[in-house]
Amino acid sequence: MEADYIKPITTIKNSNYFDLLVKGIAGELELYYAVKDDIDISFDYIEEHICPETQQSQISVEEGVASHKYMREDRIPLSHEALKELALHRVIGLQKLILVYIPFDLDTHNHRISSIEKLSPIQIEDIYIDTRAIKNVGIEEESDPSPHITAIRSAIAVLGKRVKNEKIYNWIKSQVQEKNSTQYPFVDDLKFSGSDISPYSITVQSVTIFTYLDKPVSKQRFQDICSEERHRK
Repeated sequence: MEADYIKPITTIKNSNYFDLLVKGIAGELELYYAVKDDIDISFDYIEEHICPETQQSQISVEEGVASHKYMREDRIPLSHEALKELALHRVIGLQKLILVYIPFDLDTHNHRISSIEKLSPIQIEDIYIDTRAIKNVGIEEESDPSPHITAIRSAIAVLGKRVKNEKIYNWIKSQVQEKNSTQYPFVDDLKFSGSDISPYSITVQSVTIFTYLDKPVSKQRFQDICSEERHRK
């Protein structure tokens, strides 16, 4: 049965859920939210305009312009923005549920869910994958990258490929400082302080800006990896 292949991403062997989120954001596989209960959701239309008299921004709302019924166990493919929200926060909160429930023919920027009180936040444990897709993208066969490469990939997945190298560095450093190892296991293997470690602002490319497993990473090497990962498919 097809249902035998649909499993939560937190239960997949040989892969952690964040790797799957990264691949989902990159468009390499599709992830789903499995609806827990039958639910009928209505949407309001929102329009922002400038008052010609006061030149102030005003919001007008047209309530109940559309509705969509979801049935229990329906699988909703998650959008790029919904996956980024999960990668950042491990949850899609009530105010962001429009990223998941919005029908394909409505614009998320001009609509809102009429009533979110009857809904629940979507947790990382609620996200599913068709396990047959895992082999298609080679996740099981892929060797684990070094922690500094995993960190850079994670930063690019969250911040986007156009982000500057310094922001990638700052994002990784902040995860290490916050000791966010539950979400990002690589933080336990990285170190940004020590007598031989320099800040990113140093202009000399050969300086060590952090270490992984006590191995130095120069500013030049870090920038090279960032460039390689931006072009990685």
